[in-house]
Amino acid sequence: MLTSKLPHIYKDPEVYDPDRFCSGRDDDKVGGIFSYTTFGGGRHVCAGEAYAFMQIKIIWSHLLRNFELELTSPFPKIDWSKYALEQKGKVMVNYKRRHLASN
Repeated sequence: MLTSKLPHIYKDPEVYDPDRFCSGRDDDKVGGIFSYTTFGGGRHVCAGEAYAFMQIKIIWSHLLRNFELELTSPFPKIDWSKYALEQKGKVMVNYKRRHLASN
């Protein structure tokens, strides 16, 4: 993604930094809230956006059909002030495989 490689926004853009898009970094001040746009936009929107969302739906459909999920910790509050929403804390879940009846 080209926007994540801009040297005037990101320090050492070619260096792998998994925390690059975390909030509270100096990069946020330069690029603003639109410095991280996952799929781009306008005429240059990512061609794989629809595919990525389809994959997310398929994965969740598989998990919800084949597993019983139980929330074991209080659901943390959502930080609504961020461009990309994130929870404040961990979400702990127990899962157990469902025994589905065969047709």
